[in-house]
Amino acid sequence: MVVSADIRNRIADDVMVAPVIPGLTEHEMPMILKAAAEAGARFAGYGLVRLPGAVAGLFQDWLEQHHPDRKDKVLHTRIPESLDGEIKERAERLGVSVSNLVRNVLMHTFGLVDDIVNVLIALAMRPAVFIGTSRGGLLTMLLGAAQPTMIAGVVFNDVGPVIEPKGLAR
Repeated sequence: MVVSADIRNRIADDVMVAPVIPGLTEHEMPMILKAAAEAGARFAGYGLVRLPGAVAGLFQDWLEQHHPDRKDKVLHTRIPESLDGEIKERAERLGVSVSNLVRNVLMHTFGLVDDIVNVLIALAMRPAVFIGTSRGGLLTMLLGAAQPTMIAGVVFNDVGPVIEPKGLAR
């Protein structure tokens, strides 16, 4: 694996996952982060796909040609219909687009994982045992994918296969 060789040679010790395309590539992130952490990466970041100007039309054409079954899902950022109105309303209240609101939520989530890592390092508490309920469970799963050596054990409580729409809208 190229990442492993680069890290062993100290050419790089981090990984950037980009572009993340909701509905098309986001499911690959945990696998990429896990492989990078196992190879010795100490930092992980991501970049959401950006489609300025004419690029958006080219991307839509590419989706139609290569992934017609996922085109609508990708172009509508996979927001459940039951949430669509609430998310649009929240975005309007905040004065941002829906895509910027989704981007901000992802950035905040990665920021929280980074904060957890920094606290563990500052308190010399690594590896640590985590008890994750709801969002804490989701953050623990992301931490495990990005920094598996930080975790000695995990107890999950009700992370659940379904996230209620009202919880996402908050």
